[in-house]
Amino acid sequence: MNLQQDLIQYLQQMVDFFEAPMCPLERFILECGQDFKPAKRPKGLRKMTDKQCYRNATVLSRERGLHYAEGFAASIIPVLHAWCVDDNGTVVDPTWRHPEKAAYRGFIIPQEILAREILRNGYYGVLGQDIIDIKLIERLRKFHLANQPKLAKAASGGMTS
Repeated sequence: MNLQQDLIQYLQQMVDFFEAPMCPLERFILECGQDFKPAKRPKGLRKMTDKQCYRNATVLSRERGLHYAEGFAASIIPVLHAWCVDDNGTVVDPTWRHPEKAAYRGFIIPQEILAREILRNGYYGVLGQDIIDIKLIERLRKFHLANQPKLAKAASGGMTS
């Protein structure tokens, strides 16, 4: 098995072991999330502050016009994490030291939802902070179902299967 498969297996085990409504983030990311291609940080992009992934990804997504994503990532063990994604579905992770050695599965959060949630909550991040917002997860699930072809096209760099 590889790290990406291990990450998906972890999410599946959590969902299988704990009945709904337990593990709503794992369930949402498993059902509606997508895998993203890990890559080294682009040349010229310096590593940002450790343990500030939600802030780092928010700032970078706005400065560079990248997609903001949240979900689970693993370099050793799966953790909640935030990163950016380019138009080709490639990870641009400003926080982790070696993002090319990690696995990523998450959900692209539209900028308008990201901005609204930051203003509403008073902190960075949408999905995985102190309190899990089940209503927001359900809104994102509906958004995902309504926009599935567009999201798949954006994540695959314009090529859908």
